[in-house]
Amino acid sequence: MKLFKEEGNNHYKNQRYKEASYFYQKVIIYGDYTFPEEEKDCEIMEELLQQANCNLGMCLVKAGEWESARVNFNEASKGRNKKVKAKGFYWLTKYYLRVGKLEEAVKTIYSIKEMGTPYNDCVSEL
Repeated sequence: MKLFKEEGNNHYKNQRYKEASYFYQKVIIYGDYTFPEEEKDCEIMEELLQQANCNLGMCLVKAGEWESARVNFNEASKGRNKKVKAKGFYWLTKYYLRVGKLEEAVKTIYSIKEMGTPYNDCVSEL
């Protein structure tokens, strides 16, 4: 799964978003069918899935597919990695502002603010 994510990252850096999406989707699909026995392995897999969802969301935004991206950002905002979680909330807020759902946008802004000082920069960008 990690290799798929890294391959997706390479394509993303080279602005090949369709190819990057393919590899991020592979991470998510493999994650759905992988059942680690060790707690440590579960945590690693959860973080890979969180990152893959966020990265896939970014690719979908680049393709103008905001509604599909919303689903991935929502998944990314549920994970343990606070940096990725903040990104998920940030892009969810952008989505809600884009479609005129101001109440939901405010809720996600508060979710970012509750995470603490390092992530408040995301709020000031909005």
